[in-house]
Amino acid sequence: MKKILIERATYLDSVSLMRISKKAAEAEGVRSAMVAMATDTNMLLLEEAGFDPGAAAGATPGDLIIAVDVEDEASLEGAVALIRREIQGGGARPEGGGCAPKTLDAAIRAHSDIDLVLISVPGRFAAGEARHALEAGKHVMIFSDNVPVEDEVGLKALGRVDGLFVMGPDCGTAIINGVGLGFANAVPRGEVGIVSASGTGAQEVSSVLARLGVGVSQVIGTGGRDVSRAVGGVTTAMGLEALAADEATRVIVLISKVPDEGVRGEVLGLARRSGKPCVVWFAGVEETQAGAGLVFADTLADTARR
Repeated sequence: MKKILIERATYLDSVSLMRISKKAAEAEGVRSAMVAMATDTNMLLLEEAGFDPGAAAGATPGDLIIAVDVEDEASLEGAVALIRREIQGGGARPEGGGCAPKTLDAAIRAHSDIDLVLISVPGRFAAGEARHALEAGKHVMIFSDNVPVEDEVGLKALGRVDGLFVMGPDCGTAIINGVGLGFANAVPRGEVGIVSASGTGAQEVSSVLARLGVGVSQVIGTGGRDVSRAVGGVTTAMGLEALAADEATRVIVLISKVPDEGVRGEVLGLARRSGKPCVVWFAGVEETQAGAGLVFADTLADTARR
């Protein structure tokens, strides 16, 4: 029995949705489960999985889809109840008891020593929350996507003035001071610092390094648009500068989707001036200007080996 339910105007980030989907799929009587935002891509995935897309007619990317394949009505009721509990927080409480903060202000008041805020809200609200965090003197990782590029430009300009990182929008992976954020892998600490405009690229290289017995000092995600002409590589440049000054980092890795040509020249110049060896992988770009501390890799695995 296949069933689709729509939770209107309900948002969870992809990490949370993958966790809930996995937990639901393991429930008794459930053959498969998918809990996801109703994006075009996810609707296609549902259709490919044998669900009737007509059952989700009218759903928008701001709505959440519950799709389950179950053995009987009792299994359906149990799976849906479990999923809705998880969506609402599963009754979880913060460490030490009490109530979880409901706003950014409340979180900052409760934990005044925090210096990094991870933003995971619908894209139309992300820039406002990120600006609020920057004005409070906090670094920001914006996991949210669908944030207008002009907002990204403004946020990164604001952060740059005060020396605050804006990782993202659509930054899926970072490892800061040994703490994995987003889709980060569990890898050892070490002497390789990574600046990446590709979350999957950062995951692959850090994982291959770990298999080779090498750890990372920091993994700084930038968001894929950071290396575009509009954004200008602001976070990439800040990441290179930070790793150049970091005593725990011996080698720098620079990873990017296809960068704007002008931005590419600027960040490579910074890498050359960092004073540390830098291994570079730019997707779809053949580089020939090696030397002066730069090594260009052919693949992500080759990046890790070099």
